[in-house]
Amino acid sequence: MRAVTWLHISDLHLRESEARSQQAVLSAMLDDITHRCASGLVVDFVLATGDLAFSGKDLEYNLVESFLGELSSATGLPGDRIFCVPGNHDVQRERHKTLFSGARQHLLSANDVYTFLADTEERDTLLVRQDGFSRFQKRVFAKQERTQTADGLAYVSVLEIDDLRIAIIGLNSAWLSEGGDTDERQLVLGEHQVLDAIGIAERASPHVVIGMQHHPFDYLKRFDQQSTQRRLEDVCHLFHCGHLHQPDATQAVTHSGKCLTLSAGASFESRVFHNAYSVIELDPLHSRSKVTFIQYRPPEGAFSYESNHSYSHDFSVLASCPTVEFAISIEKYCRGATYVSYYLAALLLGDVTDVPIRTGETIAFGAPALLSQQNDSELMEATHGALAVGRAVRLLYGRKSLDEILTNHGEPLRAYVETLRVLGMTNSGLQEQLLMRNDDAASLAGAEDTTPFRHTLGLLEDLLVQGDWEGLRELAERCSKFRNSAVAAKGKRALALCLARSTEQDDRSRAICLYRGLTISTYGEAEDWASLATMLTDDGNHEEAKTTVQDGICTFPAKIDGFVEVGKKIVEATGDVKFRDELRMHQAEEGRK
Repeated sequence: MRAVTWLHISDLHLRESEARSQQAVLSAMLDDITHRCASGLVVDFVLATGDLAFSGKDLEYNLVESFLGELSSATGLPGDRIFCVPGNHDVQRERHKTLFSGARQHLLSANDVYTFLADTEERDTLLVRQDGFSRFQKRVFAKQERTQTADGLAYVSVLEIDDLRIAIIGLNSAWLSEGGDTDERQLVLGEHQVLDAIGIAERASPHVVIGMQHHPFDYLKRFDQQSTQRRLEDVCHLFHCGHLHQPDATQAVTHSGKCLTLSAGASFESRVFHNAYSVIELDPLHSRSKVTFIQYRPPEGAFSYESNHSYSHDFSVLASCPTVEFAISIEKYCRGATYVSYYLAALLLGDVTDVPIRTGETIAFGAPALLSQQNDSELMEATHGALAVGRAVRLLYGRKSLDEILTNHGEPLRAYVETLRVLGMTNSGLQEQLLMRNDDAASLAGAEDTTPFRHTLGLLEDLLVQGDWEGLRELAERCSKFRNSAVAAKGKRALALCLARSTEQDDRSRAICLYRGLTISTYGEAEDWASLATMLTDDGNHEEAKTTVQDGICTFPAKIDGFVEVGKKIVEATGDVKFRDELRMHQAEEGRK
């Protein structure tokens, strides 16, 4: 999933009377864009946030159409990848002045606005002031796929760019504008324009929502700003506006994430003005954007000054990917990843946050940000590459299969698995730490079988064979707490075995409790009954020991010979002839089967 790039232009103010100055400035802008594209810049679309013309006249829109055609050639974009909204200069202010003045005075609440915009006759009469812009839109963007809101003021277009779905919301903030200083705190979007547009965008289930209008929010009447700004900032990841003639960026944190509001500056104010446009590059896999403001230097006659700014983002997720499902896909995709598949799945889905970090000759675990302090560029690059795969999964899961996502975006994950393998060859403790984290992740994910834990279970067996009782007790203690009942049973059995060897009475009492628990669990084995009976006999608890042996024989009749051997010790300790005869009878009956 590659980065997506677009241009933000605004406030062109095109008119015949400024043709020479406009030609000088806008030609310099087109030259700069052409040079950047020749140097590798790939532009995916353009946002033009109003004041395209100077007074909303048809002749002025002929100039706008010509400029956008040149911009299309400079970027290599088709015309339908340019998105426009009107500004106050796109209004023919001399038309319907009385109706305009009356509307300004009458629209004092959200309900007033709704009633006015719902009245088709009154609304359309006022919107005649934007007829020039409307004709320009219909003529130039007839093939652009867009869905209009019910009042016709706003539209939503949806783009698919390299698996990333983007919804562009174009709003009309100029329908109640006059154009001068009197517009401040007097404009209205209309709550229903905003809600309709948001609804259309959300039904497309986009990853990224980009909003655009001409005026900043603080130009709206207070009641309208209160009902529209927060709604838009909650939904939009980026919001574009113009009008102020100065490039700027502010980021608001809302309950649903972050909204970055960008003002592009005026693309043409005059030949001696610091005219501007912006380039925005959005990297979804690293959840960041880079905003470049590019300004015109009048003495040079070129767009030669730029400033760069970076921002983080939270992108929309359609569905949560289960850790178990992702771990299984990782095992299929990455050879040699079985011992870390659940850890990697949890890490990439954001459920765990610590990663291996080389600190001298040892390996520690910590936040990925700490990697930059260790001068290990190879490990840092591999780690960040794998984390980017996780972002692709979170963005695309529910739209594409995990196998397809990994096929298209998973190569950095393979590289990370190989990096961990090589790192483990020179750091003996790393593999054990990864095994522990993998088991914890599998347990928390509620893995239904013991397959994800096979490496740890194998390690339990190895420690037992080696007689490493200290190491076995430590590992068994951890396994005994797993949510996976089968693995927890194996951990408890190994832990009880270690505790039974202790001379401490507390340890032995705990071992007996563990064995008792195993004998009433689904995962109890014959050795649990035998071990419990043996320990009870050693502690002088003969009656419970007898009952345990008898229950063991009933539960595991095929293992009767082993239980008889334990029973003989009870008989030797108690002299209970009746119990001895019962054992012989059970053994004879089993032999006749």
